Amino acid sequence: MTDSSKMEKDRNKMAESVLNLTLEILFQLTGEDYTVVKKTSSDGCLGPVCDGWGRSLSPIMAPPLHPLINEDINVQKILELTNKMIELLTREVTLQGMFL
Repeated sequence: MTDSSKMEKDRNKMAESVLNLTLEILFQLTGEDYTVVKKTSSDGCLGPVCDGWGRSLSPIMAPPLHPLINEDINVQKILELTNKMIELLTREVTLQGMFL
């Protein structure tokens, strides 16, 4: 495997991880799952696509029936997910509780 193909594979893996963490944070905030649709400029994507990115979920067709903000927000879980994302992007480990 060449250095450029390894770098591209690592970059794709990081993007996938950041996207999955972002989806999990959205779930923690709203209590709703979201669908990722991956398409190219030439695609006329008509339905939900998982393509290995996150969970295969139903498309959002209507506004939520409950308030957008989930009242049972798990702040600690969101902080953990945010720290994981920062670690991925900076390649540094953050101190636990640093953002409290």
